[in-house]
Amino acid sequence: MFKKASKYAALLSAAAIAVTALFTAGNGNAQAQDYPDVTLRLAHDIAEAHPTHQAMVRWQELLAEATGGKMKIRIFPNAVLGSTDSQINQLQQGSIDVVVIGGVSLLGKFNEEANIELLPFLFADNRSAIKAFDGAFGDWVAAKIIEPAGFKPMAYLINGLRHAGNNTRPIVKPEDMNGLKFRVSNVALLIEFFEQVGATAVPMAFTEVFTALQQGTVDGFENPAAVFNANRFDEVTKYLSKTGHAFTAYVPIMKVDTFSGYSAETQKVLLETAAKAAEYQHELMYAYEDQSISDLTSRGMQINDIDRDAFVTAVRPIWDRFIAKYGEEGINLAIESQK
Repeated sequence: MFKKASKYAALLSAAAIAVTALFTAGNGNAQAQDYPDVTLRLAHDIAEAHPTHQAMVRWQELLAEATGGKMKIRIFPNAVLGSTDSQINQLQQGSIDVVVIGGVSLLGKFNEEANIELLPFLFADNRSAIKAFDGAFGDWVAAKIIEPAGFKPMAYLINGLRHAGNNTRPIVKPEDMNGLKFRVSNVALLIEFFEQVGATAVPMAFTEVFTALQQGTVDGFENPAAVFNANRFDEVTKYLSKTGHAFTAYVPIMKVDTFSGYSAETQKVLLETAAKAAEYQHELMYAYEDQSISDLTSRGMQINDIDRDAFVTAVRPIWDRFIAKYGEEGINLAIESQK
């Protein structure tokens, strides 16, 4: 379905050696008899070259180690069980146990305030964004958005600052967006962002994007640089403009009912091992994001910076509309938690 970036195995392996030692302690005294004998089915739509898939493999290993092999994870990567929307439906039905969503905003059909993570230019960079998600802002997101939708967030991982790639021209100023058709996830604030700056937003499943770019159905596509790299989108996209217009987090979620059905000790080991896997992913992602820009450039993609101030001014009406509808509590928490 997607082109695989085979050389990244070596990169990720080297990075993994540097960070694995940080996250392996404390599993030697597992009392296996206290844990259920279960295999959790985990699905995501991420290429196996991406650090997030590697982090799910690490969670698989950590959970097995911590429970003496009683609790296992079976991973279904790269959308083999369907799109994220389909996976969420399967999660609700109980045929999948964990889904790694590519953004809290993908739960917008349950609560439109989930779009807050996509408020343009809310987050400065990946490090400050994940600091917010791992702090008071992430607690607020869990309590206000994820758990009321019936899901339990297991950890927050870095999807990353999102950038705009296209086949027509470099994007430097908002007016460079005029007339371009960009594929977006079917979430309100992404659609609103592109329309605010004069582009046409085309909601489309991630699984359809490579072919749509190849056939010219859309002019462009927005996602973190790591996603462009891992899925070889540079083969069908000429320009990558580092807009950094929004940050999204990867979030492994379970049904609240499923999670609550486990003992306190089992809940604890699930969360602790997921947190270690998330820390592992953060370290891999910092290196992989930089490497992705280098790799994409070396393969011929033209990469440029933008006039951020001009974009911030252009999207101010989006902020005004969001605040009028939802207030400033979440925004203030996001800003304060980055400090």
